[in-house]
Amino acid sequence: MPINREESLKHAERLLRMGRLDGAIAEYARLVEEAPGDWNAVNALGDLYLRAGDGARAAAQFIRVADHLFAEGFLARAAAVYKKALKLQESDAHTLLRLGDVAARQGLLVDAKAYYRRLVGLCRERGDIQGAADVQKRLATIEVEPASLVEAARTAVQQRPDDPDVLLNLARLELNDPQRDARPALMRVLTLAPARYEEVRALCEALAAGGRIEEAWGGIDVLSDVALLEGDVARAVDALESLLRIAPHAAALAKLAELRPSGGVPAVEEAVPDAVTLELPSVEAQGEQLDAGQDRHPVEDVFDLESLEIDLSDALAGLETVAPAPVVQAGPARDLESVFEDLRSRIAEAGDGSGASERYRRGLELLVEGRQAEAAVDLQAAARDPLFRFDAAAQLGRLYIEQGEVHAGIDWLERAAEAPSPSPEAGCALLYELADALERMGESARALAVLMELDAEAGGYRDVRSRVERLARALAASGGA
Repeated sequence: MPINREESLKHAERLLRMGRLDGAIAEYARLVEEAPGDWNAVNALGDLYLRAGDGARAAAQFIRVADHLFAEGFLARAAAVYKKALKLQESDAHTLLRLGDVAARQGLLVDAKAYYRRLVGLCRERGDIQGAADVQKRLATIEVEPASLVEAARTAVQQRPDDPDVLLNLARLELNDPQRDARPALMRVLTLAPARYEEVRALCEALAAGGRIEEAWGGIDVLSDVALLEGDVARAVDALESLLRIAPHAAALAKLAELRPSGGVPAVEEAVPDAVTLELPSVEAQGEQLDAGQDRHPVEDVFDLESLEIDLSDALAGLETVAPAPVVQAGPARDLESVFEDLRSRIAEAGDGSGASERYRRGLELLVEGRQAEAAVDLQAAARDPLFRFDAAAQLGRLYIEQGEVHAGIDWLERAAEAPSPSPEAGCALLYELADALERMGESARALAVLMELDAEAGGYRDVRSRVERLARALAASGGA
């Protein structure tokens, strides 16, 4: 006689409330035997085995569920369940293979290679020479050019925009490429997972220690902005000084000076090891370098991301002998607007030492004259300054969208949205434009998230509420695709 599913589930729940875990397991096992395609029940049975301390049986149920999800194409969900199984059985060859396959199909090629290499080692330990050779063939198929790695990572981010691991993988690749801007990805990583702050900082310090100063600055700039968003000026100062201890950098030093107006900046001997002479270029000289396309440090070879974790301690070992930077005492946490209002006031009083205001003004003039390419150079330079980031990044976003480069435009609009807006009206208008661009690219779920955020911040703004309802209905009808 067929089992009544609802009655079985209720009975299992009653047994659990009574503390009879074995009875609940037996009830779920009967249910799964009767309906092996009831994946919710299979997963629940795995959880019950786990509670009972039977890791092997729990892993077996999780793998069944993950295999089903993998076959149906639900890669992100499959990966999550495979990882649950792998924690219980670290040497399961099937799980390692599937995790490698999922990562490769998602564009997480560094992760895919790590799983495959782990599986190769396992096969060799077991004497499975043929199995090791088969996995090596899979490894060979993902040895691709760095540009392809970045594009694959971008695809993965589109599929999993709220996964810090996926975003950090993209940021690592973009930091390695002087032609790309890793800051939007890094900012989103730290927004979603603040605990990754030190991991990002270590990555930046390793880049600087390896001579990739501009790439390191891209990350340090974000780290200091994140600290300021939290009202933690001391942490922002510490991030900037961590770069200056390794190498001189004009923009980092200028930003540090803004944050330490009374105490000044550390002496060159304190900030830079081995008494490196720090010569700050003039605003005019910086402009000439940017115009010549020399605003980034040249890259001679591809940065080996896999060696980063191995070599990090050696790369930073020399920093232990550097005199510690002066400690800056942080006051009570302040809201973001007050922090940046202080910075704007000091710049108004002392002048713009970074040249950002001049670059921004010139960028706008070039836009009016129709010289978009030259305008983009100046606006990108201005956007590096936190005080001009919102306006300059917003202008760049609109410029790229007008030229048909919507993906690039979205990147710049998102970066602008992460900076403090000069007024609530400007912030709302920017979010509205960002939602428009996302919807144009078919990213309805992300557009809906932006519009919901806008509705929460400024209820009744334009037609936001009706658009939220329309997109929600469309996503529901399409199954959330």
